Amino acid sequence: MVGFDRRVHTAVREHDRCGRHYEEYSMRIARHRIVSVLRDRGQQVRADWVERELPERVDLQEHVGLLATLRLDPADLADAPSP
Repeated sequence: MVGFDRRVHTAVREHDRCGRHYEEYSMRIARHRIVSVLRDRGQQVRADWVERELPERVDLQEHVGLLATLRLDPADLADAPSP
């Protein structure tokens, strides 16, 4: 997880060079990817909770703490950046 912050900040800086502001940059993760990883680990209860409680597209900035608690590296789960 330590390298994750560096990758996100690098992605933001590169995105900023393309003329977009940081506020417009939002990294999102498909909920089904999170659920799939948790189920593969045998963490059915956590997967069920994520499926019930999180939106279909999980905002990284809003849920980074939860993903860290679940020991998930968002950089491995991320879709393409959303405008």
